[in-house]
Amino acid sequence: MIIVFSGEGATDLGSLNAGIFSPGPVALMINRWLSRRIGYSLLDTNGASFYVCKTTLARIAKSLPSRPLLRGKKADRSGLNLETRYFFQNARALVAWIREMRLDQPVIALFFRDSDGTASAGRGEWSDKYKSVMHGFKSEQYQYGVAAIAKPKSEAWFLCAVQYNYLNCQSIETSSSGNDASPNSVKMQLGAAMHHRYGCGCSRTELNQRISDGDIDEQKIDMESLNVVKSQCDHVLDLILGSIPGG
Repeated sequence: MIIVFSGEGATDLGSLNAGIFSPGPVALMINRWLSRRIGYSLLDTNGASFYVCKTTLARIAKSLPSRPLLRGKKADRSGLNLETRYFFQNARALVAWIREMRLDQPVIALFFRDSDGTASAGRGEWSDKYKSVMHGFKSEQYQYGVAAIAKPKSEAWFLCAVQYNYLNCQSIETSSSGNDASPNSVKMQLGAAMHHRYGCGCSRTELNQRISDGDIDEQKIDMESLNVVKSQCDHVLDLILGSIPGG
């Protein structure tokens, strides 16, 4: 089994330097969620994890043949705009990259992006982006895709553990801003919470340490956007393990 990550930056899935993937806190959380079920770490297994940056996906997306963004009911056509088409096309590009690599094992395509919404944008903005990614996978007939869309940003998930002690965390998604310039930005809240509790900032290294130490436990975080990711990971594992004799 292989997992291919595509994220936005060092403090979510990680980064690629000189061809070496340095995982971020979201990658560590997802890897741990999967590891509990499969019994080993994909990140620690040689050749079992890859990272594709945004610029690579953008290049691939430009070369893809055109396809309708959404199909079906009229209500599902809310994503026919530039932003959600970007999500749709980049999910397709991630599948194209995986197929181009000709990997010889089942591959989980983990597409992470922040929804970056304001509190006033509500659930619709996150939902449109999530659906666009899933439609991108579906248009390529790819069944091992996971749309990891944080609401409003991945910092909200960490804040749930660091400041809220896993209690009533749904309010973070509905009351915090994804705009880093906002005085109520979730990133600013996390920085303050990390400083207050651990005396440090919220860099990749510092967040990775909190996850490795078990201070941030994805199993305890009850938030809609992360619950959807965990549920999708379980579904994809069901498909993969069900296709492996004795799996």
